[in-house]
Amino acid sequence: MRGDHIRVFRYFYYHHAIDMGDGTCIHFTGEPFKKFDSYIRRTNMDVFLKGGTKKAVAYHDCKDPDEVVNTALSYVGMAGYHLLWNNCYRFARYCKTGIPMPMKFHELNQKAASVTGFSPLMVGPSRCQPEMSVSTLSAQLYMAIESIKNLNRSLTHKIFKK
Repeated sequence: MRGDHIRVFRYFYYHHAIDMGDGTCIHFTGEPFKKFDSYIRRTNMDVFLKGGTKKAVAYHDCKDPDEVVNTALSYVGMAGYHLLWNNCYRFARYCKTGIPMPMKFHELNQKAASVTGFSPLMVGPSRCQPEMSVSTLSAQLYMAIESIKNLNRSLTHKIFKK
């Protein structure tokens, strides 16, 4: 139904999306093992399901279906997939419930952009961070490593784009 957080089983994991109620859904999508190229897009339900069975994720407290759909639509085209912190589940859960994330990649991204002139960190629905607690030091180290990797990719792309 329109505004539902839906999921489908794929091999060894569930893939999540928001049902738009018109035969389409919005989800993080990209080629397996190339998730750094993933972005949020609206696709036909058959593309999302890939032969699987759609199941709705139940919530006790969630947003109005129109608000869920509008939230999902506002992120179409954004990138920034991360296996743990910015994935299809976190995106769909955020759209459905508005649960905020404790870590704010977008704030770090804005600071980096103001210094370098481009955004080396992940972009996208940064409010989809996990509820899981991670030690602050580990999280900062991890973010620093990911930032360096993304900065390297961005610089390489800018240099060799011509």
